[in-house]
Amino acid sequence: MNSFFKYDSQLIATTLVGITGPLETVAKNRWSLPDDPASRHSVEAWLNEGWLTFETEWCVRKEPALRPESEYLRSLLEMNAHLAPSCKIGFLTSCNPVFTAETLPNDAEDVEMLFYVFKDEIKRNREVVLKRTECASDSTSQRLIDPEDMSAVLTPLVQRCDESGWPYERRERSVVLELEARKDFFQAELVTEVEGATRIEFTLPFEPSGSGVCDLATAALLLRTCHIVRGVRATWKPGETSSLYCFEATWDELPAPSELKRALVGLSLAARLCCDELRALQQDSIANRFLKLQGWSLKQHSEIVSTT
Repeated sequence: MNSFFKYDSQLIATTLVGITGPLETVAKNRWSLPDDPASRHSVEAWLNEGWLTFETEWCVRKEPALRPESEYLRSLLEMNAHLAPSCKIGFLTSCNPVFTAETLPNDAEDVEMLFYVFKDEIKRNREVVLKRTECASDSTSQRLIDPEDMSAVLTPLVQRCDESGWPYERRERSVVLELEARKDFFQAELVTEVEGATRIEFTLPFEPSGSGVCDLATAALLLRTCHIVRGVRATWKPGETSSLYCFEATWDELPAPSELKRALVGLSLAARLCCDELRALQQDSIANRFLKLQGWSLKQHSEIVSTT
């Protein structure tokens, strides 16, 4: 494992050329990849503080066409909960969702794996949206460990928490870790699902107002924060009695202590960036002002107001 690989932009660029073909340099440590029919839009890759990111526009729109914009944005958050661990949808700018995949590559194999996961997830999820108009994938729905096996499953999670040096509390079905917040006490839950998948999740502590304009502002803020904060993604999970807005990080297997620590740093940053703001956005007047400042058009805004 080469710890310097991820900081060598020339080595990253050479690796990308071997995978994708000739690159066009857009800016320092930022490249445009050759056109790919699977992406439909141009794909850019860039290197920043060791993080390699692939990004393209996410252009699949809601169906039916008259579906409220707030529901469309929530569908993007819901889709995030079912993507491959390295992928997410967020807002680069208001009204402009982008699909990204990101990792801290240690070698050329990591770069290649991220690129092909990025391509496969774009294709798979566009087909799901266009076919079913739903973002959840049956094949990736959460499946929890049988209670009788939970003790054996929790032991390696606890070991990882010990090795990360992060404060934690072991519970019956999960491990709970404290986030670094400004003034509030926030906790994230670390769980293992069947087939070895691991997820750490922070449920956002606010009560949605149910207003259309507030729902839109809430989703817009979460998608924007999702794009900014590396290694975590914002999600929305509908329930029979209530719905949950969360930030999470996931892995296909048990994360290394360093990966767990990075995820906790990301979750802590996301909490500091938007928890107070989310509570404030549950008032229509504040949500309206927020959307106006974010540059939402009058047509989009009136569409939402008319549904409240």
